[in-house]
Amino acid sequence: MILMGPMSYMIKKLLNPLIISAFIVTMLLGSFAHLCYGSCQTSKWHYIIQNYHMPKYLPSWMLLKSRSQSVKGVSVYPKFTGKWSHWNRNGRKDLEQNFKDGKLDGLYTNWYEDGVKRYASNYKDGKLDGLSTSWHENGVKKSEENYKDGKEHGLFTNWYEDGVKWYASNYKDGKLDGLTTEWHENGAKSYVLNYKDGKEDGLSTQWYSNGSKMFEGNYKDGKEDGWSTFWYKNGSKKYEVNYKEGKKDSLSTWWYENSKKESEGNYKDGEGLKTSWYENGKKESEINYKDNEYDGLSTSWHENGKKEFEGYFKDGKLNGLNIYWNKDGSLNKKEYYDSKGIFQKRELFEKGKLVKTEVEKYHWSD
Repeated sequence: MILMGPMSYMIKKLLNPLIISAFIVTMLLGSFAHLCYGSCQTSKWHYIIQNYHMPKYLPSWMLLKSRSQSVKGVSVYPKFTGKWSHWNRNGRKDLEQNFKDGKLDGLYTNWYEDGVKRYASNYKDGKLDGLSTSWHENGVKKSEENYKDGKEHGLFTNWYEDGVKWYASNYKDGKLDGLTTEWHENGAKSYVLNYKDGKEDGLSTQWYSNGSKMFEGNYKDGKEDGWSTFWYKNGSKKYEVNYKEGKKDSLSTWWYENSKKESEGNYKDGEGLKTSWYENGKKESEINYKDNEYDGLSTSWHENGKKEFEGYFKDGKLNGLNIYWNKDGSLNKKEYYDSKGIFQKRELFEKGKLVKTEVEKYHWSD
């Protein structure tokens, strides 16, 4: 028979509670980890633990909204692998995503607060890859987008909340390529435009919601090329302009809605004179253009025929002396600009007499 001494008795007395405490702590930690990352992620308790007890160890995610509310970027706790789910305060799952070595990989799903699916996409090595789909809050499909290695590639389609198609286009290696079409909410076609390597190329047509044609023009390598025509909603022509490599070329004409001529310009490689008239037929302005910008002498008249302005432009900016007159023909002001189009001085007149001079005192140039 072995008799237990006082020391052995004390050690045993101390060890028993320690063993029990260690067991309890181990169980708590296991349950805690299971709630955070285990298969029982099914309740609002999981939300509480994730959001309030271990924030520094949780994956962090960021939604960058595009046309279709799609996810464009995700950052995560380094090297995390597995499924990550998130529940809202009501205990409903609102996010489920898969990771591999800290990067999104596999299915990504997002729900609205009421449980309606909001977004579903596929990732590969942290990049969008394959079909991505989004839904409106009423459950109607909102968009379908195709990606390859993180870039737009394939058909993109969008719908209005009532299910009517809104937009359809095609991408190739992240650039628009092929036919792009948009529809009005009433289902009528809004515009059709062709793209090549991300640039407008070919015939472009637009329509009003009532079906009447609004615009028709040609593009080449992203620039207007050929005749462009715009119509008012009542069907009368608004303007007709010819372009060559993005610059106005040959005769261009604009009309008022009542079909009276509004302006006319004769251009060569974006250079020429444009003359405009009021609806009563009186001349409104004469403006010289170069590279599609104001350049040279510009003159305008009041509707009563009195001169309103005479000045010079260079590369689209006021240059030198510019004079303004009132409707009665009296002098209003004179302004002076330097060769860079920066204001220098203004002289104000009343009844033909100089009453005030304003000068730009300070100017710093690059």
